Amino acid sequence: MGLPSEDLTQKADPDKPKTEGEKGESDGKKAGAIVAVFTLIEVFSVVLWQMADHFDGRVSNWIHLVSECGFLAGGAYLAHEFVRGAKWICVVWFAWLTMSLFLYKVQFKEVNQSTGDTFSFIARDYVEDETNAPLMLTWNGINDANGADMFTVGRMMSPIKLEIIAQLTNLKDANISVNSYYFEGQLTNGSWQRMTVMDHAMGHVILNKHLEWPLEYHCSKFFDVSMSRNQPMKKGDVIEGEIFLEPPNGFAGEIRIRVKDSSDSEYVQRLDKSAATNYSDDGEIVRRFENVITPLGTNVSHLPVKSYSEEMGIRH
Repeated sequence: MGLPSEDLTQKADPDKPKTEGEKGESDGKKAGAIVAVFTLIEVFSVVLWQMADHFDGRVSNWIHLVSECGFLAGGAYLAHEFVRGAKWICVVWFAWLTMSLFLYKVQFKEVNQSTGDTFSFIARDYVEDETNAPLMLTWNGINDANGADMFTVGRMMSPIKLEIIAQLTNLKDANISVNSYYFEGQLTNGSWQRMTVMDHAMGHVILNKHLEWPLEYHCSKFFDVSMSRNQPMKKGDVIEGEIFLEPPNGFAGEIRIRVKDSSDSEYVQRLDKSAATNYSDDGEIVRRFENVITPLGTNVSHLPVKSYSEEMGIRH
């Protein structure tokens, strides 16, 4: 009787040490998995960051926060995979948690809501017409804005649907140096959205009537709070000027200014329109501007009408 033949298909021994080739293959698979997870976390964070631009207020802040924490989580995950020992893993994720809490404090820090004890923000003149804009800005667009020939009428027109002559007064006993400011418009759903300020210096402001023979409007003084950086506003100091705004979709009519001073305190003040001369009739609007207009001398009726924000690439 013959001896039993040796089984040529031996089963793998789990206790048998791996060869160098097997180790390399295993390490390669692990590295590939780490890279894949890291990439997914980072891509997800980038997508969230882009989505935040489509929202306003606290919703936008929350999406930005999750996105930022996601970026940090990607780095923490890589560190987690490469450090040794439970102690260092705890250090990695404690650092991530600390940074995330710091970002939360930055995104949702307390804001000093001024109720009239810091600034007054008053409109002297107020012209609004979202259907038939009272004024037009003829300009060359963002691509040709720098160094554009202002003696030409430009390549397009953008409607100026909201014109305000406003006064901002410091009511505090202390001096205030303004670091930044912007305007917000209230929407019909009750939320607030940042408004685009249209720079009249980028082209020509004309009356939106008889575009074959347009009349150019000359702004005497543009509203600019940033001048207080060099010369702080004392109590009772007033900054006055004209503002051209592009209302957001769903604009409900209320406007406020958000001011940040040199100490990083932030104040919000609604525009008081109670004393403003409100121009709504076409004849009133023309009379409002007729003392500061001159013939432009060029037919602009052929120029395409485009949104100022879209051409500037502004997204709030």
